[in-house]
Amino acid sequence: MEDMVKNVLISGAAGFVGASVVRKFIGEGCNVFALASGLLGEPLWRIHNLENLTIIELDEIIAGNEIEGLPRFDACVHLAAYGVDYRRQDSCDLIDVNIKLTLKLIEFCALNGTKRFINTGSCAEYAGNGTCKLRECDTIGPENLYGASKASSTMMGNLLAAKLGLNLVTLRPFGIYGEFEGLHRLIPRIMKACINNEPMDLTPGAQIRDYLYVRDLADAFFKAASNNRYPYEIYNVCSSEPVSVKQVVNRFCSISGCDTGLFNFGKFDYRPNYIMYIVGDNSKIRKHLNWQPATSLEAGLANTLDWYQTHIGEII
Repeated sequence: MEDMVKNVLISGAAGFVGASVVRKFIGEGCNVFALASGLLGEPLWRIHNLENLTIIELDEIIAGNEIEGLPRFDACVHLAAYGVDYRRQDSCDLIDVNIKLTLKLIEFCALNGTKRFINTGSCAEYAGNGTCKLRECDTIGPENLYGASKASSTMMGNLLAAKLGLNLVTLRPFGIYGEFEGLHRLIPRIMKACINNEPMDLTPGAQIRDYLYVRDLADAFFKAASNNRYPYEIYNVCSSEPVSVKQVVNRFCSISGCDTGLFNFGKFDYRPNYIMYIVGDNSKIRKHLNWQPATSLEAGLANTLDWYQTHIGEII
């Protein structure tokens, strides 16, 4: 059963994924309240000029202060996270943001009477190095601290939400790419190499990944926020299409006309304990939420390149 979503609270709204999720909800006619915080250190350049957007200080909610004038939210989309960027791996911050903040926000939403809480998990929660598509019922066995903190957040968040009577579901995104992504990530680096006509050194590129365009992910969040069934379920959000990194680069060169000679495969070795296969099974979210990817890899890469060609100088 679908609910109308009018007022939505979004944490992590200023981040890469948040920028597209905010735009999706605004495009659907929602009033978006974005949580901003000095704790997360996210600049607001991705969302600073949007209408129907109200910025709220997250630190006030963390402190347990009542904030006057807020509506009862139809949904809270919790995107705020620490450690997605491999350069930020402080263990205390992983706990403070990925676990403590999640629980604080669940408590706030329960007090607010929020109808539905959409938690963001991660494919990093799963045990890796298999050769089968990962399903929501598969073993949890994170390979790094980020994945461990997200797995803890998922389990503790479900338990606390159930105790407080808050309808919660968790979405586990896989290899998200698209507009607004930082230049430390693979696909933006490929875009930059093409735009600037500069060489890029890579691993052999045989690792298999599951790439999903960020606007398709934003659509999944809207579907989850609009559906009041299946509380406490977990959903993979992915394309379910295995593709190697080398194939991604070759497809990008094919659609963009970029010189394949710019990309030097095999210059770097894989990191120790590197997971070579991460692909999800999206059949559950297709069945429960009637969601499916709408954008092919080629179309998503073309859209992303168009954006970077215009905005690459704005990325912080």
